[in-house]
Amino acid sequence: MVFYQKAYGEDGSKIVSFLYSCGEYGIKYWCEEGHHYILKKKLCNERRYCPICADAYKRMKVGHAVETFKKLHDLHTGQIHPTQAVITFPKEPWREVAGNVDKAFALV
Repeated sequence: MVFYQKAYGEDGSKIVSFLYSCGEYGIKYWCEEGHHYILKKKLCNERRYCPICADAYKRMKVGHAVETFKKLHDLHTGQIHPTQAVITFPKEPWREVAGNVDKAFALV
């Protein structure tokens, strides 16, 4: 919970109350297929500040990428090899490694 106490918006305003309830509440959805209710977590969708939403977003993107690779694998008989990776640094580490590729690779 320390993260929540130190979370501030870009304009310096506290966003504590906004993030405090992230993932604690649920929204009830009706499942037409199974004829029952489903309870899904209600997230705050502040991926930049909230570790819960950032993790949920990451899992969604990784799942989409894995499904895409599975579809490509099913279409082609050969092997698929990724050729590029993009690594994004938070502001503080980026200031430390900007312009020094060796230091950036060591940090990764």
